[in-house]
Amino acid sequence: TDKYNVKYINLKKNSLYNDSSEYAEENYTAMAKLIQDKNLYLVLTENQDQLSNQKPVGYNQLVKAAGGKVLRSYETADFKDLDHVSAGYHRIIHSVVDRNLRMVVINQFTSGNDTYKERSDKTNAATKLAIAKLQEFGFNTGSYDMEYDYTVNRRFNLAIVFLLMVVMGITMVEILFGKRFKWLEIAAVVIALLGAVFTFIAPEGLICLYPTLFALLASCFAITVVMAYVKWAMDKFSTVLLAITTVLVALLTLMFCGFIQTVALAGLDYYLNTLIFRGIKISLILPILYSFAAYGIIFVKQNDYAKRIFAFLNMEIKVYWVVLGVGAMGAALIYLIRSGNVTNISSIEEIMRNSIAERIAARPRTKEFLIGWPALVLFVYYAKTSNIQLIKWGLAVGSSILFASVTNSYCHVFTSAEIINERVLNGALLGLVIAVLAIVANTVIINIVKWCIKKYDLDTGR
Repeated sequence: TDKYNVKYINLKKNSLYNDSSEYAEENYTAMAKLIQDKNLYLVLTENQDQLSNQKPVGYNQLVKAAGGKVLRSYETADFKDLDHVSAGYHRIIHSVVDRNLRMVVINQFTSGNDTYKERSDKTNAATKLAIAKLQEFGFNTGSYDMEYDYTVNRRFNLAIVFLLMVVMGITMVEILFGKRFKWLEIAAVVIALLGAVFTFIAPEGLICLYPTLFALLASCFAITVVMAYVKWAMDKFSTVLLAITTVLVALLTLMFCGFIQTVALAGLDYYLNTLIFRGIKISLILPILYSFAAYGIIFVKQNDYAKRIFAFLNMEIKVYWVVLGVGAMGAALIYLIRSGNVTNISSIEEIMRNSIAERIAARPRTKEFLIGWPALVLFVYYAKTSNIQLIKWGLAVGSSILFASVTNSYCHVFTSAEIINERVLNGALLGLVIAVLAIVANTVIINIVKWCIKKYDLDTGR
């Protein structure tokens, strides 16, 4: 360290499982002392599954010895069978921006039967392209020392989050049922105060659940607010004004909840991925189930529930209903499988992602702009112009993907809040463009169907 003026030390997960000496306490104790005495930066490498860091033996002691001078490193994947540099270049761009990285290790490409020099040339070309693009986006890519004083009172933050969860929960209940419950409000005040105090003495394992609980609540809260707003405003505003104001209500509510989510996940422990956010899958599926129920409560008269349930259980099942149901279940399955950390994507989606990443540093999430925002705008359109309950219900459920996806974006503990906000705003802008196209396509399809019904005198059953 003295001879070569070493500043950074990269420690990875132990791979010598059969060598018991690797687990000797004096080894990592001596390493921790070296880090502390020489004032080194500890560099932790991200796991392949992207969920946490590789943890060398003595991980906690090593991180503590670094005293906050810790960096996360991403190693580019092993680029096998690549005939060009674009895939490696785009992979680097996505990884650096999304993970808010300060250090990247570029692995040499292993493309086909290329010679060593050819592989080196491709690796260098991809790296140079990535550096140029990052600089174009305004990022500093030079070698420099910069330290951030990033300390938070985590338990105080989580106490505030607990208070807000209770307030948001009681607000949801009162919105859903359209009236105030004073006894419930009093109980909520007591629970909020006791829970906030308890947060300061609660075991670590329990308060680690707060961010997950808030993520589950946040998307459902935003869905409730938006549906209630549409119900209130659809007889007061024109279709265009209703759509514009609904989009604003949805965006502002989601970003407010996102801000609270970042407070819940603030601190170096989460930023460095020492602590991991749990509950990705359930936070993606719960909003879908909740939106189905919320639509029924808000848009269907309460005194019709029993009659509607009985009629539903006794109705004749059409073949096309079964086809639609199977299609919906298939779409839900794909949605779940594709959610989270997925590396295998179709060539079409990869081209689309890369095209967007070429122009926008904070690339929006595909589910948001391609499904979520268009479904929300179509839901507003049909809520205003149609009496077909099934279509409105389906679009309400489809739009829940937006709320789940945006909430999930704010749960990316390694991504900076600035980049997340940019992704959400970019997703809204791009999603609204897609939504306009969806409205046009919807109008064309309806006119074609009407023309077919009229021309061929089809029996619509009405």
